Amino acid sequence: MRLVLHSSFCWIVALLSVIGTTEAIAATVPSHPIVAGFERFFTASSTNLVKGGELLLSELRCVNCHDSGEHKERIPTLSGPLLDNLPTRLNFDYLVEWLSKPHASKPGTLMPHLLSGESEQAQKDDATALAFYLFSTSPFPASREAASGSLENGRRLYHSIGCVACHAPEEAFKPGEGSAESVPEQIKIASIPLGNLQRKYSHEGLVGFLLDPVKWHPDARMPRTPMSESEAADLALYLSGGNLGSGLPALLPDRIEKGRKRFAELSCAACHTVGGAGESIPALKAKPLAEINAEAAGCLSDSPPPRLPDYQLSPLQRQAIIAALKNLPQAKPLAAAQRVHRHMLALNCYACHARDGIGGPETGRAVYFQTSGADLEDEGRFPPPLTGVGRKLLPQAIKRIVQGEERIRPYMTTRMPDFGEHHAEQFAKTFSATDLTGTIKPTPRDGNEHLTGRSPWGRELIGTKGVGCIYCHDLNGNKSLGIRAVDLLHAPKRLHPEWFRDYLIDPASFKPGTRMPSFWPEGKAVHELVGKNTARQIDSLWVYLTELDQNRLPEGMEEKGNFELKPTNAPIVFRTFMKDAGLHAISVGFPEGVHIAFDSEQVRWALAWRGQFLDAEGTWDDRFAPLAEPLGTNVLQWPLGAEVGDERQFKGYRLDARGVPTFLYQADTWEVEDTVEPIAGNLRRTLTLRGGSPSKWLGLLSRHHGEKIETLDDRVWSAGAVQLRLVQPATARTAILQNNGSQHLIVSPEFDAQGEAKLVMEVRW
Repeated sequence: MRLVLHSSFCWIVALLSVIGTTEAIAATVPSHPIVAGFERFFTASSTNLVKGGELLLSELRCVNCHDSGEHKERIPTLSGPLLDNLPTRLNFDYLVEWLSKPHASKPGTLMPHLLSGESEQAQKDDATALAFYLFSTSPFPASREAASGSLENGRRLYHSIGCVACHAPEEAFKPGEGSAESVPEQIKIASIPLGNLQRKYSHEGLVGFLLDPVKWHPDARMPRTPMSESEAADLALYLSGGNLGSGLPALLPDRIEKGRKRFAELSCAACHTVGGAGESIPALKAKPLAEINAEAAGCLSDSPPPRLPDYQLSPLQRQAIIAALKNLPQAKPLAAAQRVHRHMLALNCYACHARDGIGGPETGRAVYFQTSGADLEDEGRFPPPLTGVGRKLLPQAIKRIVQGEERIRPYMTTRMPDFGEHHAEQFAKTFSATDLTGTIKPTPRDGNEHLTGRSPWGRELIGTKGVGCIYCHDLNGNKSLGIRAVDLLHAPKRLHPEWFRDYLIDPASFKPGTRMPSFWPEGKAVHELVGKNTARQIDSLWVYLTELDQNRLPEGMEEKGNFELKPTNAPIVFRTFMKDAGLHAISVGFPEGVHIAFDSEQVRWALAWRGQFLDAEGTWDDRFAPLAEPLGTNVLQWPLGAEVGDERQFKGYRLDARGVPTFLYQADTWEVEDTVEPIAGNLRRTLTLRGGSPSKWLGLLSRHHGEKIETLDDRVWSAGAVQLRLVQPATARTAILQNNGSQHLIVSPEFDAQGEAKLVMEVRW
């Protein structure tokens, strides 16, 4: 059941839902700032405090005022939350309360108390002035929306999608099916505090934050968990009780000016930017980190003097920071493995993932990691270990994963969040630099083609008459015959082929306790195919998966007689023998229902059509069948005269992230990139030319035997049933040439300083 809460009843709902808000979430009230990595790895003993102190110096933003100089890689500078659009996000009364007493408002916060040396009244006055200033820099919302959502669904989401890996669970909540433990154990590692979200956010503001926290806190440790707007509304209702928020204040100019002055005096700009007013307030700078006395004084004292930030540090935190300061003169540059470890510490990756025997879900939180695939046991519940992940995953796959773009384990309720592009790029570099070594044996390619695999062998191996991968693994969206492990479709886009080979030979050495057996124990094949040649068998699996969209499903999964290719979620690029496109045809089917065929022998676009794509029977099962023809309707013979150049040589194609191919070829002296893709039921063609003569004209359309090219509008022409519109460049010269009863529409490409020209045109029929 979903609720829609009208404003007149919001206070009732907020009161009734207290059992489901942050008030009821169990957590020991912390007396010091909670940095997750420090709490887990540096509080058990006073050893190794230098690393813990360096972590604190960065996470507490000490180096935003005290420049770390040559140690920026070791102790990076981090920004605080952006202060834009506060009226649409936060409650004014809470902001005043927060600025006057941050540690009382949110125990465990990393925000220092900057007004602690003032009287109670002065603190409130300054905090109010600062709040007025910050609210003045952005427009006020016309109104605030009433809360909507399902409180119970929000409660379930909070305890299942990964929130409690960092934050405290609600004591009264009992995990449901999909977890091995029935009663949670005590949580021993301090949780990252939530604070009073009812007072802090309006419901609308909290929904917006949950959908994209990285937008407002680029350097914070709260990632974006993939969720729908509906789920965000449910979660916000659970966390804040559907609070509409306090009223918006009438802005007072004298208070605003005082707040602006205090913002500068307190050096708030060292951590925060205020962009709504388009102004920049410079930050004040303190002593460089290397010049600070390593002693319990200043910010590090029990009671910092007035005008200095008060972090409420614990004795152990002070000890760790002092140890790090003392070690600074002899600190050496970090190795790649150290950079990985510190990055994972900072982002609290160890809350979910283990690497090199460190981390993984804490015992008290393990019950909240659940699965819908009970047969997979712990492999279906817990996020995978990251030991050797740089050897396993391609750098581009690591980037996608860290940005939350790939969810290949739908049975796992915990969701991989998005930490943003910066962290994704850093992890892609450091994981690869750490885990890829020169000792990895290459796969049998490059001059050893006689050792490589073949797609038909891979199909046989993966099916029920081979090693039976499909008994456990889904394949291209088709359900496995048994338990439902990772879809093998993703393997070529994610994995290094060398890792794929080595993992199949000895899965347990990569993932102790895995249920994955070895069909090549000690490197010896158990299946008779290809003379029990292990290298060729495994490579055949790899080739089959790489060309999966070109191949039949394996035995045990294929429905007999069904050879229709259906591009439902992504384009299908399929080589075939095709009428009007030749024996070297490459057809491209799009989910939008508009398809094309390219003749790679003549190097030209040949056909376009709408509706169904192709039947692959003649390619896969019966070489004596007639040439393939489009299954759809509105078949268009691609316009004559649209070929680039006279002498053409095909050089292959590449796929973009969406699976759309760009065809590459040489045309006369031009290097050509040629892409066609659907747009509003028709097609858009993008040509990129490099090299060649800048003064040469390019053909777009031709008509023969007295037929004419009609000019319909500015840069729009027709030839029979075809219309062509030149979209880019808008200033390119065009002309229609007459020659012995034929007409030719030509264009003069415009080349930039780098010798590149781009033409974009739309083809309608």
